[in-house]
Amino acid sequence: GGPLNQAGTLRGRLIGAWQDNDSFVDRLHEKKEVLAGIVEADVASGTLLSAGFSLQNHDSTGLARSGLPLFNADGSLASWAREKSAAANWAYTTRHNQSVFASVDQRLANDWNGKLVFTHSRHQYDEMLGYAANGYADPATGAGIGLWSTRFAGNPTQDSVDATLGGPFTAFGRRHDLAFGLTTSRTKSDEASYGRWFFDGWDGSIANIYTWDGNTPSAPPNPQQGHSLSTERTHSGFASLRLKPSDALSVLAGARATRWTYDINSFDLTGANTSSDSRSADKITPYAALVVDLDKRWSVYASYTTVFKPQSYAKDETGQLIAPEEGKGFEIGTKAALLDEQLNFSAAIYQTKLDNVAEWVRDDIYRAIQGVKTKGFEFELSGALARNWQASVGFSRNLSRDGNDQPVNTDVPKNNLKLYTTYKLPDVGGGLTLGGGVRWQNLTYSDGRGPNGERFEQGAYAVADVMLRYAFNRNVEATLNINNLFDRHYYTSATSAYSGAPRNVMAGLRWKI
Repeated sequence: GGPLNQAGTLRGRLIGAWQDNDSFVDRLHEKKEVLAGIVEADVASGTLLSAGFSLQNHDSTGLARSGLPLFNADGSLASWAREKSAAANWAYTTRHNQSVFASVDQRLANDWNGKLVFTHSRHQYDEMLGYAANGYADPATGAGIGLWSTRFAGNPTQDSVDATLGGPFTAFGRRHDLAFGLTTSRTKSDEASYGRWFFDGWDGSIANIYTWDGNTPSAPPNPQQGHSLSTERTHSGFASLRLKPSDALSVLAGARATRWTYDINSFDLTGANTSSDSRSADKITPYAALVVDLDKRWSVYASYTTVFKPQSYAKDETGQLIAPEEGKGFEIGTKAALLDEQLNFSAAIYQTKLDNVAEWVRDDIYRAIQGVKTKGFEFELSGALARNWQASVGFSRNLSRDGNDQPVNTDVPKNNLKLYTTYKLPDVGGGLTLGGGVRWQNLTYSDGRGPNGERFEQGAYAVADVMLRYAFNRNVEATLNINNLFDRHYYTSATSAYSGAPRNVMAGLRWKI
């Protein structure tokens, strides 16, 4: 990146990344490619034109949607090596995304500013699934587990335009801020339809899961059966106001108006069956907040917000879209800048109540949960504790229950703790930095995971990481990271046996030109 002309009024930046890796999980291989660029031009006083693009490719083979079953056929807990994969060798996924954008940013009189952005994105995806999660293994023979298989493919495109205008104004002898915005987007998609899970003449059974190498059975015959054309449109506008009645008090208020429509038409390739579904919703979502500066270091705030979130991906047992998620939330908190603004502290308590919350049931089926109430608190402390000593600690507690006072999303941890610290020894060479941290979460569980409806529990666990960074000089430094230092074995969720990464080491060298 840098200036492209002598005056510096034309600037450019190009970014590229490439990755090709295997995994600690058997048969999983990934390739990732990223290329992005942007050009900026100061075409007149206060006028900035920008244009850019990004390309992102992610191709994988041997990819499984989940891990192996957590229980055996006799109801006992299964025991799998961390590298044991649930994926068939022929399973793959390709996801290619391209986008371009152009924008104009205009400074106006009296410190006002306007911005207009156009974005066009195109996505292509093709995913062939084959993963061993159907059934439970006989501990003696390894029989009893079979493959789930299906295929997804599509090419959604999206066009969006965003316009914003904002700036200060004076009233009652004080300076305030006002902002407006309009957004419109359209997403069109042509998705192919394939058979799912069971196929005539195909037996997905695995003879012995303990000796399985992913080669058998072969992929099922699964020709395209149809396709669906969908169009999702979202139009919204917002207005926000920030009033300063006094130096210590800020009052924020605003609202967003949204119109959302979704239309889908599905076609059988034989022409025998067609179906259509249309959904629409109009909603105004207001919000408000108060911020009080108690002194130069401490401030407190309270906020109220409403939620409107369309969810075109989630369908119920009948194939119908789940209605947009709606609700409201409250939050009270405090922020502080301590030790001469070298240490930042924040804490908050909050509560939300939402309807139409999409919860995954199985396969691609969701159910809408009503009256989901979530409450919790969090705090974070980060910054310099002393010269050359940096640290951060954060804790959050989050509890969710539905309208019948039953727990929701029990496979998501309710308590999380993160603690990291670094200390620099400036007199060692060009500078030696030692660091480390720990991530902890509480017990999670999921019901109905065994052949008799057994509950699986992933106990609380902590993962420790360490880091070393050495500067040879101002331009060259080396880093060494050891993740999962004590090689803790844990599952990433309570729904299947997919292990977290074992102890791993990464070394890097950075050179500034």
